[in-house]
Order: sequence, then C-alpha cells, then structure tokens
Amino acid sequence: MTWLGQTAKSCGWKPTTQPVESLSEHSQAHQQAQDEGKGPRLKGKARKAAKDAAKTARVPTKPAATSDAPIFKYTVTTQDLLKQIDKAAIKARRRCALWYERTQGSNQSARDGHQHFIDMLQRALNVLRSTDGEPEASVSPKNGPNPKATDVDFVRNAFEALEVEDISEDEDDAATQATPPSKSTQVKQTNYVYELESDKTWELAFAVFSFFEDLHRLRTEMKETYRMYTDLYHDPSEYTYGDLADIMYTAQSITTGEGRSFLSAATLELSPFDEFAFFPASRALIVLGRTREAFQKFAWPAPITPMRFNYISRPDLLMNNPRMQRYKEQHHFISQMVLDMHLHDTLKNPSKSAAGLIGNKLDDTKLPFEDPMYSSLRPVWTEGIVTTKAVFAAQLLWDIHTLRKANPNTDGTKALNRAAIGYQRMFKFITHLDGALDTEDVRWLSKDSWLLMDISRRVEIHLKRPPIIDFKRICLKGMVTSDGMPLEALPPEQRKAMEAHARAQGWTPATKEHEENAKRLGAHKTVKPHESPSFLVDENLLYGGTILLDIASMAEEAGVALANHHLSIFATAHLYNALFRLGLCQTRWPEIKRIMEKHVDAIFANDVPTNIKDMVSRFAYRTGVTTTNARRFNAKMPWKFQATPATQAETHSPQSPGHVSSSGGKKSIAAPGQRKHLTPRHALHSLEKYIGTVLPDIEIDYVNLTRRCNKLMNKLRSKISADPGINYPSIQTPGDTNDHGYLVVVLGTQDEMIDFEERRKRPKKGRQTGGDAEDEAYPPQIQLANDILLDFLKSSNP
Repeated sequence: MTWLGQTAKSCGWKPTTQPVESLSEHSQAHQQAQDEGKGPRLKGKARKAAKDAAKTARVPTKPAATSDAPIFKYTVTTQDLLKQIDKAAIKARRRCALWYERTQGSNQSARDGHQHFIDMLQRALNVLRSTDGEPEASVSPKNGPNPKATDVDFVRNAFEALEVEDISEDEDDAATQATPPSKSTQVKQTNYVYELESDKTWELAFAVFSFFEDLHRLRTEMKETYRMYTDLYHDPSEYTYGDLADIMYTAQSITTGEGRSFLSAATLELSPFDEFAFFPASRALIVLGRTREAFQKFAWPAPITPMRFNYISRPDLLMNNPRMQRYKEQHHFISQMVLDMHLHDTLKNPSKSAAGLIGNKLDDTKLPFEDPMYSSLRPVWTEGIVTTKAVFAAQLLWDIHTLRKANPNTDGTKALNRAAIGYQRMFKFITHLDGALDTEDVRWLSKDSWLLMDISRRVEIHLKRPPIIDFKRICLKGMVTSDGMPLEALPPEQRKAMEAHARAQGWTPATKEHEENAKRLGAHKTVKPHESPSFLVDENLLYGGTILLDIASMAEEAGVALANHHLSIFATAHLYNALFRLGLCQTRWPEIKRIMEKHVDAIFANDVPTNIKDMVSRFAYRTGVTTTNARRFNAKMPWKFQATPATQAETHSPQSPGHVSSSGGKKSIAAPGQRKHLTPRHALHSLEKYIGTVLPDIEIDYVNLTRRCNKLMNKLRSKISADPGINYPSIQTPGDTNDHGYLVVVLGTQDEMIDFEERRKRPKKGRQTGGDAEDEAYPPQIQLANDILLDFLKSSNP
C-alpha cells in the first residue's frame, strides 16, 4: 500500500482532507480493550483448571457451503492463446508508440520501427484470424501519417477514477461478516474451466526430436574426449532400433502428411532427417543383423553385401552425390569393423582349426573383460538385434575414424607400444633361461608373484603385439582373393543360404537391368575385410584403452605392495616433511607431495605435523613404537598404503559398473522422496570429473619411487656412519631387497631435532630468554640429511 500510495501521488493523486486517526490512538484503544477483557490473575489449581478448560474447549464450526453451480469445461486451443497474446502485444505497442509520438521522446526512425513491429504483429494476427473465418484487420502503411498528439487521450491520471474513503471499524466488521443468502436471492452460478487442448502429434514429434537431440549432444561431447581410454557406459535400450525406426518414420509421416515405409523405395534417398536419426549407421547394422546366420555357419569373413547392392534399382542416387558417397563409406567402414570384431570373437571362442593357428598361448590371449564398443555391437552378429546402444557405438566409431584422418598418429597400436615401453622401464622384467621372471634391483613378496606374472603377460602379449593382429594376418593370407568375393563365386552352400535368406526377406530375382547396374556399381561383390591387420586396434581406441586401464590398475596394486614391503617411501616422506617444516629444504618434490596427500592417513595418521614435537609423536605412533598392544597393531598395520579401489571396479569387477570409489569425489545423496534425473551428458561430465580425480592416483609410479628412496636412504645412512660415526643397523630379510633400518635412521634424526629444539629454548649466559634459530647451528645429522636431499633432488629432477 505504501508503494501504491507513493506511485499514485507521483501521478497526480491527492489524498482527501478528512482527518484520519493516528496509529497511536488505535494502539491505545486496542490496549484498553485488552485490559478490560482481562480478569484477576489466577494461581495454583485454579490456573491449572483454566488451562485444561481452554485445551478441551471446542469451537463450533459451520459446514462449508457447497456450490450447486454446474461446471462447464471449454478447451482452449493453442491458436486462441496465440491470438490473445498477439492482441495484447499490439495494444501495448500502440500505446507506447502513441506516447512517443506525443512527447517526441525519440527520433523518427525509432517511431517507424515501433510502427513496423505493430504491422508485423497485425499481419500475424490476420493469419490466425483467417483460419477461423474472422475478418482481417487492416495494416497501416509503412510510410503513412502518424496519429496526432491530440488523439492521445489515454495519457492521464491513472488513479483519477480511484475513490478512497475512510471507514470506521464498525463498518469494517459489518462488511466482513457473512450473511446467509435467502432462497429468493440465491442465483445459480456457472463455473467455466478452460483447459489447453493437447496435441498428441506434436508431443510425439517433440519427444522423438528431444531423444535424438540428446544423442547428438552426447556424440559431440564424446568426440572431444575420444582419446581418453576409458569405459564409457551407456544403458542399452529395451527396444530394437527397428522399432525405433518405425516410430521415427511414423512421426515424420504425421508431421508431413505423407506416408513412408521403412522398406520402400522412397527410403533409399537418405534425407537430413535420416542423418539426424542415425539411420545411415543403423541401416548398416540392420543388414548385418539380417545375415547373422552367415556369421554363425560360414568361415571368416562372412559374406556381407555392400550398401551398393540396395541401389541396383536406383543407381542414379549414388552417382555424383557427395552426401550419398559419404554414407557409402560409412556403411563400408561399419561392415569392416564388425567383420574384425567377429574375428576377435572367434579368437575368444575358437574352433579346433582356429586354435591350431593360435598355438599354445590360447589361454593367455583371452581378456577377462570386453571393451564397450565390442560389447555393444556383439548382439548384431550373434542375435540379429540392433539396439540404440549399438547404433550409437557404430556412429561414434565412424566419428573417431573421421577425426583420425586429420591425425593418423593417434592409433591404438602405437599407444599400446608406448605403454609397453613404459611398463618395461618401470618393472625391468628379465626372463632367465629357466623361465623365471626377475625384476632386477627390487623384489616383491612371494604372495605378489602372480600379479607380476599377469603384468608381464599383458605387456608381452597384449601391448607389444595384440593377438588379434597376428591372427588376422594369418586369416588374410588364407583368403582366396584379396578383393571382395563375387556373389556368383561363393561356395554353393553359402550361395544357396544367401538366396534362401533373400527370398525370406521378400526379394525378387534380379532382372537383367539390375544385374547390369550391380556390375556397374560394383555391388556384385561381398565386403572384403580391411587390409590392415591392426585395423580393429587402430580404429577402436577403446579396445586398447580398456587394456591400458586394466594394466594401470594392476601396476598400481603391484607398486603399493612393493612400497609397503620396503617402507622407504614412508621414511622419506617423514624426513622430507621435517626438513621442509624446519625451513631447510624448500625444493619442491611433486611425487612425494602427491604421496603425502593421497596416503596422509597411513603416513601421518590424517594430520601432517608442522612442529618437531608432533613430527616425533606421529612417527612413533604410526611405526608402533608407542603402542601398548603389538599384536593388534601388527594385525591392523595402519601404516600400509592402500590402492585406489576404483580401479577394481573398472577392470577386475566388470559385472558391477555402477560401483564408484569414495576417492572419486564428493558423494551426492538424494533426500528421501526425491529423484535425481541424470541425462547422458550429465553422466559423461560426472565420469570426466571422476576420471580427473582417479587417474592421477592410478598413474603414480610407486616402483621407481621406491628405488629412488632406497638409494637416498642408503646414501644418508652411509654418510652418517662415515662422518658423525653413528652406525644405524640394517634390518633386512636374507635374500630380499627391503631394509626397515631406514626407519631407525629417521628416528635418530628426529631425536637430534628434539635436542636441538630444547637447546634453543634454554637461556644462554647473559641472556634471559632462549636463543633464536639464527644463533644456533643445526646438528650434523640434520644438516647432512638436508645436503644429501638437495643434491638428490637436483640430480634426479623429480
């Protein structure tokens, strides 16, 4: 009301001269009424009885009056709503234009712009009126005369007709009291409810459009991140893509008013709508799914007809059409990819003849997991089912192929070879003449030997030369011809099966014209496999990416086991933190800092110490020096590093892809009764965030860091033994490379730190307080440890 009054006054409204009671008078009268209603103050039992009576008192209520008025529902169409909105916009624009014309508040071009916009709205309104048979309103000419300023009669005091009067409280109470109407005055009222008419055709078209729009957005996101070798998980569709194709063509038929059939000749010409719905990729998979019997009965490569075979009745569509040529290349690429995946499937479950080609390492060639592209497309040639997941995987493979043309060096084979060199440098595998596996200067416990054997086999068999490459090379040499085999040259059994399948699909025998068109288009030959033996590994980057992720998790697990066995990283972390906090060694060591952040609980009991007292207590607590229950401490081993649990979920537990480690970021828990809708794009962004947190932890090189820390601590112990003359023992298992005597070196260095701290605090002669750090020289062990660490960091360049 205050804002309304101020606005009214600014527009010219003046309050009446009738005096109004002040707020203080009202408050005084209200207080007197309350005082009169109060009685004497009750005490004791009387007060309690009054409270009980107030609680049990019932207020009589009147039943709610029911309305007998009939309810009529009217459907309001979208066209009616558009007309109402258009009329309101025209009315508002006209008032605005007339005001500018009257006040000359703008130039002539701006006023012409107002009039032009009004004319556009009027023409739109005329179009809507013409559909209902209403008369169209005239549109003012663009250069017509502007209305005169004298015609503007609406710019006046908007509150002129507003009557405000003061009423007393009695009148206010009387106005608020409801009086029941008599039977003679009761009039039946009609309630009108307007509802928006639903259009099922638009809803279906919009739902289908939204589905494919989400897929295209996800496709764009994944094209940007296709170099990341990770498990991109997508929920499979419950419906086959053939059913989805029927829905798409039905929706388009309803929208355009033209009937189209999926198998009709009109569908041979692929439109932009078909490309939007991924139909070029889906048609290739549908053709492959229909020939699934050829994959199951005949030897590799299965006879697959090319895309050109479907156009022998309309060869003109493929001639001089760049867009159709691109679709033909996509169809050919997907067919070759499925052929190589089928060969890889044969390698996993080989026949007797195929097992003879592979040799004795058949069990070593099998992987305990499948990459997502292979698992998505496998139902095509095994069950003849083309799901939305399979179509999206095929489209993504084609997108990666087109991106690789600009940078051919980004192939999977080179990435696997680079990884093999890196893991060989990390573990330094050596195979002796008797077949024993060795790792040079560091050794693991016997219980971890199986893990090293698995890593060595993965490096030799799957990274240096994946088995699918040699297997395909052998199969290509055994082919009759390097070109696609003509259909008439197929073995009688295969040709008979293909003709029976064609008749079952409703195909009629080819005419002479069709045979000539087939030869001219090159459609009389089957799709030949790609000539490169590494085609599958190079193009399907997730094949190598899944292998790399699996071996990275095993390497992390082996590195953590080595670090827990030697404890040199544990000792170095305590020593580096002490020298850094004392202000001596200020050189950054990113690797050891990362270890301290990741394993802060195992090293410092979840609290990095900042002073000498806390450093000593944390080290003693984690090494068990101050423990009162040695048996319990040795059973728990709280000082042990832990591998990233997420790697187990990604590789060693492929049946539970939903498992997410707690180290992958903050958990998001929905409140009870709420649902969180996760779109594919949101899932991809969450996965990228999760990967950015987990991958740095997985890629820590514990093995080489253990080697370097062993050399550092061994050199420090030798220097201390030579110069100060303190001989620290070597606690080492016979025949092993671990040495827990490094912990004693750190403990002795910390004892000197405590003595140094107490000596600094003692008052010197002629001084009442303790000395400063600049006045005291560091003890020899601390100074020696700092010098050796600085030289080590400069030489190794971590």
